Amino acid sequence: MSTPAQVSAPVSAPPFWFGVGSSAFQVEEGAGRGAGIWDQLVPPALAERLSPRHWSLFDQDLRLLQWLGVNAYRLSLSWPRLQPAGPGGFEAGAVRHYRSMLQALVDSGIAPLVTLYHWELPIWAHHCGGWLHPFTVEAATHFAALAGQAFGDLVTNWITINEPWCVAFLGYGTARHAPALNNPTAIWPAACNLNRAHHSMAAALKAADPSARVGLALNIHARLPSAPPGITPRPQPLTAHSGVPSAPPGFTAAAAPSPPAPAALGGTPPDWLQLLGDELFLGPALDGAYAPSLRAAITALWGESADPGATRLPGAQAPDFLGVNYYGAYVVGPEDGAAGAPPTSPPAAGASPTGPPPAGTPPTPPPAGAPPTGPPLAGAPPTPPAGSGVGGLAPSPEGAPPSCANAPPPLGRAPGWEHVPGPAIWQVPPDGVPPAAHAAALRTWLTEFAEHRPGLPLVITENGYPRRRGGPHPLRDPERIEFLEAHLRQVLAARQAEVPIEGYFAWSFLDSIEWDSLGDVEFGLIAVEGGTRARHPRQSAHWYRDRIAAERLGGEP
Repeated sequence: MSTPAQVSAPVSAPPFWFGVGSSAFQVEEGAGRGAGIWDQLVPPALAERLSPRHWSLFDQDLRLLQWLGVNAYRLSLSWPRLQPAGPGGFEAGAVRHYRSMLQALVDSGIAPLVTLYHWELPIWAHHCGGWLHPFTVEAATHFAALAGQAFGDLVTNWITINEPWCVAFLGYGTARHAPALNNPTAIWPAACNLNRAHHSMAAALKAADPSARVGLALNIHARLPSAPPGITPRPQPLTAHSGVPSAPPGFTAAAAPSPPAPAALGGTPPDWLQLLGDELFLGPALDGAYAPSLRAAITALWGESADPGATRLPGAQAPDFLGVNYYGAYVVGPEDGAAGAPPTSPPAAGASPTGPPPAGTPPTPPPAGAPPTGPPLAGAPPTPPAGSGVGGLAPSPEGAPPSCANAPPPLGRAPGWEHVPGPAIWQVPPDGVPPAAHAAALRTWLTEFAEHRPGLPLVITENGYPRRRGGPHPLRDPERIEFLEAHLRQVLAARQAEVPIEGYFAWSFLDSIEWDSLGDVEFGLIAVEGGTRARHPRQSAHWYRDRIAAERLGGEP
C-alpha cells in the first residue's frame, strides 16, 4: 500500500486522511483582498452577505474542525489577497494571517492540504491575457515560488490547480464561470497554458522545498453502464451547457455542422467524454505530453496549427499524488461517442499558448489593496522564515517577477452575458440516480485507473452533495448522509483492495458562495446563518464525526 512519504514538516501525511475542504473565494470575506475575476460575476454586496467570513472567524472554525475529528483540512490561498496589485512580493499582513491559520492547524494535528489556484485569478493577470497568455503561466509560477518560501515550513502537501477543466471550458468556452468568455476557440490555448502552469508551479514548489509533495485536482468523468429504470440519463458534462447533443461544450448547432471524418481520428468516432473530459489534463499531468488520440481530436476540432506535437511539456514531472473531485457519474451510451464537431479554424489571433505575446499596451494595474484587517488568532503570529522573499521584500528565486508588457487588451465578458441566480450547474438532487450507483461508478474508475497507473497515490479531494438553501429543516440532511456514506464506503473498500488511496475530503466544510450558483445551493456540513454567521453542525457533520471515530476505533480502513 502506498502511503505518503515521511517529510520534515510538523504534520506529515497520516496513514489515511479524513478531511473536509473549502476554497478562499468561497469562504473568505473580501476585506483586504485585491480584485479578482469572480468579483465581476458575483456582486461584492452579495458575496459579503453569503460569505461565512472564514478569514476573521477562523478560531471558531478551527474548533469545529477539532470537534469533527478530521486529521486534514483542504484550503486554498487567495492569489488576489497575497498579490493584490501585481506579480511582486506578497502582502505581509496576508502572509502573517495565513501562517497563523496554518500554524494553528499544525498545532492541532490537522494536516493542511493547500491549493494554490482555486479559480481565483487576480484582475491584473486577467488584464494581461489571463489563461490565454503565457504571462499568466509565468505569474502563477512566481506565485508558487513565493508560496513555497512563505509557507513551506508549515505545508507539506500542495495542489497546484483545482479543476483546470472548469477553468478552460466553463470560464473561457461557455461563459458559465469567470472570466465569462463565450469563445470555444479559447478552450484549447487556455488548457495548454493550464497544463504548462501545473508543471512549472510544481517545480517552483519543489525548488523551495524538495520534500514537498505536489499534485493537482481534476474533476473526473466516470460512466454509469446504464440508466436505472425510470431515470433520465444525465447529460455528458461536455454537452450540459451547449444544448447540442453530443457536441463539445460551447458549440452551437450552427457551429457544428458535421463531425470530423473518422479517418482523421484513427477510423473511429471521437469519445469526447474520455478525450476532452479527462485525457486533456490527465495525459499532460501524468505523462508530460498529449496522447496521440487527443492530438488527433484537437487537430480535427481546431485545425493543424492546434496540434501540440509529441514533445514533452517543459519541466514535466509526474505528480506525487492525483486529487480526484467527484460528484457523480454520467450515463453514456454507444451513440454518445460520436460527436458533432465545431469549426476547424485555429484559435483566434493572439490566443496561441506558446507563441510570443501579441502587441498591445497593458492597462494600468489596480491600486494595491489594504492589508487584511481580521482579528489576530490566539497567540503570537509566526513570521516567515528569514530570506523567504515575501512581504514585499525580495523577488522569487528566478529573478524579477514577470512583466505583462505587450499584453493584449483586457478580456471582455461574453456579449449579452447576464447572470441569472440559481443552481445553473448543480441539479438538486443531482439527477435522481441512487447514490449507490454513483458511488459504484467512482470505485470502478479508481480501480481501473490504479490498474492503468499502478503506484500513483490518489486522494478524493472533493465529494459532496448539493441541495437548495432555505429549506424548512436547515440542519436535517439525510440525503447528504446517504450520498457521502455510499461514496466513503466504496473509497475505503477500494483501499482495502489495494488501490493506493490516501484520503477522503468531504465537500464542503461550510456553507459558502457556490460560484455561479451563488447562494441558492449549499454543500456545507456546517450551516452558516446569514447575518450573525453563527455556525450550526448539520446531521451530516454529526454523522461524519461518528464515522471518523468508528474507523479509528476499528483500526485503519
